[in-house]
Amino acid sequence: MNVNDKLKEIIKEKTNIIFSCDVSTMKELLYFADLCGPYICVLKVHTDIIEDFTLNGILKVKELSIKHNFLIMEDRKFGDIGYTLYKQIGGYFKYNKWCDLVTAYPYIGETGLQAFKKYGIGVFLIAELSINEGQMLPYEELYEKYYPYPVVGTIGQNNTGTLQATPGIHFENSNDNLNQVYKTPQIARKKGADLFIIGRGIYLSDDPVKTIKKYLIQ
Repeated sequence: MNVNDKLKEIIKEKTNIIFSCDVSTMKELLYFADLCGPYICVLKVHTDIIEDFTLNGILKVKELSIKHNFLIMEDRKFGDIGYTLYKQIGGYFKYNKWCDLVTAYPYIGETGLQAFKKYGIGVFLIAELSINEGQMLPYEELYEKYYPYPVVGTIGQNNTGTLQATPGIHFENSNDNLNQVYKTPQIARKKGADLFIIGRGIYLSDDPVKTIKKYLIQ
């Protein structure tokens, strides 16, 4: 079963929530992966912000993903040439050992997609960021040619016409001081969101599980 089929199966059985767990220690990542794992379809991570990252630590997260039936997405937003991508995939963070999904700019082209396909990793193409809503990137050609695998979906804000994962989901329709724009689940759904990417709304909550359950009924 390729990663696209696996993701669809998890969404159908569980939830459409992608948990953006932007924490800075392995201890926190393991804690939230275990606590929130039963309620999410994908755990999205930024390994390069984890101060004490270890391969053994992330492999423990991988074990939790099997236990709780979720996928792991590395949100590095890859954007290099194929030669470099191969080196990055097998480099320090060893994405080929644990990663199910990645985010990538459409500029990686067909050669870049083949690098991820070699390791069974699915790709969410960046169509639009929450800090520059309305500035669409040229994702359509790659999506049409390579969906459902290795292209799995897009990261976008406004009706990309694909399996759309929308970041910045929060019950409060507002923004932070660093250009992150939040959308309520209702607004995001009207703009094409199939998957809700939720970060601070969960891991900064006094009761993360209770908060996730509120999103589950939206």
